[in-house]
Amino acid sequence: METKKIGFFSRIKNAIINFDAYQNFSMEKLSVAIKYFIKLMIIFALIITIAMVIKVYLVGIDNIIASDEFTKYYEMNNWTKEGIASYLNGNNIIAVYTAIFIVGMIYNFIVYSVLIMIDVLFLAVLGFIVSRIFKINFKFKPILSMSFYALTLSLILYIIYLVANTLTGFEITYFRLGYNLISYIYLITAILTIKSDLIKQQIELMKIIEVQKQVKKDFEERKEEEKKKKEEKKEEEKKDKEGENVGAGAPDSPPKKDKKKTPKKIPEPEGGQAIQ
Repeated sequence: METKKIGFFSRIKNAIINFDAYQNFSMEKLSVAIKYFIKLMIIFALIITIAMVIKVYLVGIDNIIASDEFTKYYEMNNWTKEGIASYLNGNNIIAVYTAIFIVGMIYNFIVYSVLIMIDVLFLAVLGFIVSRIFKINFKFKPILSMSFYALTLSLILYIIYLVANTLTGFEITYFRLGYNLISYIYLITAILTIKSDLIKQQIELMKIIEVQKQVKKDFEERKEEEKKKKEEKKEEEKKDKEGENVGAGAPDSPPKKDKKKTPKKIPEPEGGQAIQ
């Protein structure tokens, strides 16, 4: 099925505020949803890594070197604190921050992608169960596609929380619970919205079928009426024709004979008038 191409940021917007869009998401290929997820995770890892680099800058490289984590690390590798400090001074500091950014970016992308992918799978399983409870014949694949989008708002909130936690140490005890709860609400709402849309479509389809039946019935009635009219017209024409034939077979009345006019008798003259 060919679907209209939607931009990445438009997808983010629709995933957060437009539940009707989830029906379109469910009909797309799974690869489209995976690409969307990868782009989200790249942005996720990028923002978290930038926050981490800022934290390193604010704390200072020297303080990090002096910390017990780091001390054990360079002692195990036969490094001296002075040697590391001298290496970090001058032009090498740019290379160090670049290395921190690259390593942090790769690390954050891989680790968080795996963790959040597990959340997506759990979310899809929950959605599949809910769809069966509400008697919606959804396969697992479209629910999995919708699950990637249902996590959008949760991921944005997760980014904000991790940035705040990295820079300030701010913590929310049950953040992960709220994070998962938001995504569950989104997916279940999307499934119920699709069910509602399907019911509306069925009702509209039934109305269309009823209208088609009525139109067909009216057409057949008109056709039957026209047929009757034609038959009546033929019957009348037949009667008229028979009447004409009867009139043509009757004998003509005999022609009237012209009466011959007899000349008037001239009266004979009386007496002397007869003798000239």
